Amino acid sequence: MALVAAMGAVLIVLAALVFNRRCRAAVTKQAAPPAPDASPAQPQSARASCGYPAATGPIEASLLRAKRVQNAEQFNFEPYCHAETRDVPEEFTDEQRSLSQQALSRIQAGKEADLQQAFAVGRQLKKKYPRFYFGYYIVSLVYHSWKQTEKAEAELREGVGVCYQKSTLYAAWGSFCYDNDRMNEAVAWWIKSAVMQVHNRKINLSTPFLFLGYAAKFCGLEQIAMTLFEFAGRAHHDMHPLDKKGEDNLYRHLQEHGSETIHQALVVLYTEHLSQMVF
Repeated sequence: MALVAAMGAVLIVLAALVFNRRCRAAVTKQAAPPAPDASPAQPQSARASCGYPAATGPIEASLLRAKRVQNAEQFNFEPYCHAETRDVPEEFTDEQRSLSQQALSRIQAGKEADLQQAFAVGRQLKKKYPRFYFGYYIVSLVYHSWKQTEKAEAELREGVGVCYQKSTLYAAWGSFCYDNDRMNEAVAWWIKSAVMQVHNRKINLSTPFLFLGYAAKFCGLEQIAMTLFEFAGRAHHDMHPLDKKGEDNLYRHLQEHGSETIHQALVVLYTEHLSQMVF
């Protein structure tokens, strides 16, 4: 699952945040590693139509156009590409980091007793640090493990409503939607997380850029894909390119559950937020 797979990366981010807080006066600039190798080329017919199979005759072509229009009308990406571009800086304590590491370790263990303990830690974090995003993230992960999807999403929604730092919650929300076959929403939340990180000039979570990069490749947007992979590389400690199985699964989701508006949203993300950004 995309949401669970991101846990280790978020843990590393937490460690880096505490370290950076102690060393705030020392400003360093790291070069981005090269973008990951290009994924296997998709059939031209699929890439040209952003994931839809090629029509084989007049009737099939008419049905294909109808499907595209229907999907295009189902989701509006514009608010995610334009609204609320900045996080509010947040301090992280050693206690927050320690509790978060403890909870993630329990979730990764996966046994029911471990999940119960992680849930308790998440609730503790929420109670003591109601503006700290990680408590909501932990509780959402546990609900997701218990297949209580409505409660899992409610936790993310609550966290976004009250927390100072939202980009990680947006990324987690995208992965949650992806795991639940809601591809348009997944792309939207990944875009929102990417926009906030870019405008903060602090790329600390590669998941949104990485998945959006693969989506851009699938839509035939090679330059945009390359740029997204480069941004993902800036979070070098968090760079985990998809294996062949993961890549094929993402392409299948795009083909079955995506829409042509994903293509348009990626173009807006690139032209308005990525193309002129210099670090």
